[in-house]
Amino acid sequence: MPQPAIKAVTLDQYVDANMPPLHHAMCGCEKLPDYPAAWGGK
Repeated sequence: MPQPAIKAVTLDQYVDANMPPLHHAMCGCEKLPDYPAAWGGK
């Protein structure tokens, strides 16, 4: 799937401080059950 480029000016839209460093910001998992715990988040 095509994804937008993450640039410094839009970085805040994608970074989630509650998620581990290797979390893929555009996975679409935010709406799935057990998010964020199932992905290692807090």
